[in-house]
Parts: sequence; structure tokens; C-alpha cells
Amino acid sequence: MKTFKEADFDMTFIYPADFVPADPKVTAPASYSLPSVKVANPPCVQTPLSVGSNAAGTAALVFSIIDDACPHILRQAQKLSDFVHAQLLRQLLRYGTPTIIQDVRTYNFDGHPAAIMFASASQTPPSAQPKAATSPATTYAAKVCMFAKVPASSFKIVRQLSVANSVLCFDFTAYNSDLLPPLLYLPVLFGDVTPRSLVPSTLVPSSLN
Repeated sequence: MKTFKEADFDMTFIYPADFVPADPKVTAPASYSLPSVKVANPPCVQTPLSVGSNAAGTAALVFSIIDDACPHILRQAQKLSDFVHAQLLRQLLRYGTPTIIQDVRTYNFDGHPAAIMFASASQTPPSAQPKAATSPATTYAAKVCMFAKVPASSFKIVRQLSVANSVLCFDFTAYNSDLLPPLLYLPVLFGDVTPRSLVPSTLVPSSLN
């Protein structure tokens, strides 16, 4: 297994060792910190970790941070359920026609409000061809977003537009639906809290097909 640490939020994510960047000349970072100096046109979304594996079928994971670089984007992301729903369907358009497998469900990850959604996308066969004997290629995906910090009040989330109220997202894609659940059970920890699965098993559908 490999370890990735986000220093700003004291978060550690543990993922399979065979997951590597698409470019073989690039090494996956072991840690990341948000830039201390804001540039003139900062990216609205930081993506410090993007890796994948072809060892047992194509699968990929991307970790991203939405901070206060673009306040309007952070404001959208803080509405976790709406954001996860819209973003996952939009991201799947590159793979074909999206289909919701399980719509957004919210949960609590060690005090961090979180949301998860499952969907798939199937390629549409060219209309000039007769109906194919084999079904179109399908991409399965899951998206998890959560607040980087535990809200000051457990009864009301104060959605301030600051680095402290950043949103962390994990995106998973795979051509084989069986590959998704193990990725969602990968360990995550904040600070010295005992590592636990990113997503509770009760929120993972028994079948993704």
C-alpha cells in the first residue's frame, strides 16, 4: 500500500501500491500542501493525486481539494449533495450516457459531513452499425465529497468561504464494477484518529450493474 498525506487538514489516505500516475515518468506524491502564496489566476480545484491501475482491469482514483481560490465554486461544493450529484453526472459524460445507480446519500465521517453517489456511463453504438451482439462498454463511478474540517457546531454547518471550510473529493472509476467497492473501503484518517473505510459498507450497493 501507498500513503498520501494532505498536510493542511492532517488527512492521510492509504491506497494500493499498483496505482500510479498515467505518465510513467511521474511519481505519485507522498504529501501535499496548498500553496501558501496565492497566484494571480489560481485553479479553482487542486488535484494533487491522480493515479490508476491496469493490474486487474482498468481503475482510477483522483483526490481533489476545493479551497477558497474561487469562492463561487467553493460555495457550490459546500452544498455537498447537489454538488456530488451534478459533478458526477457531468464527469461521466466523457464516457457516454450517464445512468444513476444510487443517488446521493449523506453520512458522517468522524464528524466531517460527507456525501456519496454511484453512477455509470455506457457508450452509444454508432447508428450506422447494426445492433451489436455485445453490450456497449460501461464505466462505473463513485464520487465522495466531504468537509475538510469538522464544523464548529454539529447542528449547523457554518459555510464560510475560507481554506478551513474547504471540501475534499474522491473520484473513483472502473470498467469492472467489482473493482469499485474495494476502493471505497480504502482507509482514511484525520489526525491520530484510527483509520477507517472512506465509505461505510451500508452505503455501497450490493450490485452496481
